[in-house]
Amino acid sequence: MTDFAKYFDVAAYNKLLGTKVMNIDAVIDANRKSLEALKKANTVMADGVNAVATRQIELAQSALEDGIEAVRDLATAKGVEEFMSKQTSLFQHALEKSVDNARELSTLLTKAQTEAAEIVGKQFAATMSTLSDEAVKVAKAAPAPVKK
Repeated sequence: MTDFAKYFDVAAYNKLLGTKVMNIDAVIDANRKSLEALKKANTVMADGVNAVATRQIELAQSALEDGIEAVRDLATAKGVEEFMSKQTSLFQHALEKSVDNARELSTLLTKAQTEAAEIVGKQFAATMSTLSDEAVKVAKAAPAPVKK
């Protein structure tokens, strides 16, 4: 981590202005925690995307197997009417399964997004609280305004 004291002398700044500035260490720590939260949120999202990709491969494999079975089933049709009936039934089943699969994948992504957003949101609130507390401390330590 960068040592900001090498570049910025808080004590000299306080003396110059006659006020207390924010606790730089608290601000730096809050920002460090924010970066850690972003890292954790990114990991959660990456894991979620990985889970979706893995599930998509499984679903594609299952769809291929279902397709092969459907062709075998259609090949046993004994006439045009039976063929059309089987084809309609297979299409309806495939469509329903596709909708269910899309819903499942959407749920997986939504879960990861929600978890990542909660991580970032909680840290944002904590950072804002820290900055607000530090601003209140500075305001309380500030000299009273000079009346003319």
